[in-house]
Amino acid sequence: WIRRLRVCVHLVSLHIQAVCLAELRVLVNALKPSTTTSTSVFPHLHSIHIDNFGAWLPDRLDENMAELLRACQTRWRSVNLPSLGTVAVETLIKHCGMLEHLVVRRCLGLTSASMQKILSSSPRLVTFSTLESDSLTVRETTHITVKDYIDLDSSLSSQQLLKSWQCELTLEVFRAKIAESLNQTSAHCTVWVPYPQASPKKRTRTKVTISNTMSMNVLRDSQTSNNSS
Repeated sequence: WIRRLRVCVHLVSLHIQAVCLAELRVLVNALKPSTTTSTSVFPHLHSIHIDNFGAWLPDRLDENMAELLRACQTRWRSVNLPSLGTVAVETLIKHCGMLEHLVVRRCLGLTSASMQKILSSSPRLVTFSTLESDSLTVRETTHITVKDYIDLDSSLSSQQLLKSWQCELTLEVFRAKIAESLNQTSAHCTVWVPYPQASPKKRTRTKVTISNTMSMNVLRDSQTSNNSS
């Protein structure tokens, strides 16, 4: 089927229900510039959606997904995948400048620090989802810690100001597990969808509930430096 798509030189979005390793390798090669023509079969492809990878070894999957993400010629705008490993996540972060939609249903390679990096470095981000259905109580579910989510500016600790995240004016959907710490991965949280949009002079308030016993109001300020001046 990938060979049939070769005539679609203006293809920008690809949705695959299931892909095997051999098909993924063909797709990667199609995305890479040809050694003879120096052009890609799909030079405009910027959105990828894969429903199922099949049974692969985690390390083998990670390496191949990293190569797929690296092969994009325009930088990815939309990524919707069943899972990502550590190497693939590091590759994905390099696309933050253009990334608009990120949906990963089981991502053991996505750490709290890398989630913070994506949220704080993606000025176009509209959707950020790292949850499977009803997976808040699953211990292995990818999560961001409260500390990384609040993200105080340590250089201005006396004023308790938050670092400004580049996605705060664009983010509409935020679905993620928020845990009190890395060791307390079974904590519950309240997830808000959609994420409230902020104006340049308006704070965004998100209420996070941890373990159903403690709640805190988290202020995400889209223009910290401007408001503090």
